[in-house]
Amino acid sequence: MVSSAFGTGAGWEQEFFDDMEKHWVPFFDNLRLYLTHFPGQQVTSMSVAADIPGHADVVWSVLRQALDVEKAGQPVDVRGITGHVERISMSPGPNELLLRLTDPVPGFVEREQPAWKAWLENLAIPKV
Repeated sequence: MVSSAFGTGAGWEQEFFDDMEKHWVPFFDNLRLYLTHFPGQQVTSMSVAADIPGHADVVWSVLRQALDVEKAGQPVDVRGITGHVERISMSPGPNELLLRLTDPVPGFVEREQPAWKAWLENLAIPKV
């Protein structure tokens, strides 16, 4: 990968690349998964996000418990799909969970994205 940037101050370059690194990880994870497991196939990705009130550690714990997800490599079976946890990151930076489906599921993203967003927005988070 080649990247260039410019800024001011003594530490701008390190700050820039530190920030870029954490945002490039999901892109390269997706590319690695595609080339390893789905070369030549049409790809559709789904990203779901929601603002959920509560302490980040509590919200993340509730989410992982609701999905029964603990570690990378673990098989998952959720909402009629099967797959594996490819990456689970909790800190530093944003909490992220990357699931790879085991088999293609035609129409899954279009059908499920609104349902996943609603599910995520309605997680019951205990008050701390």
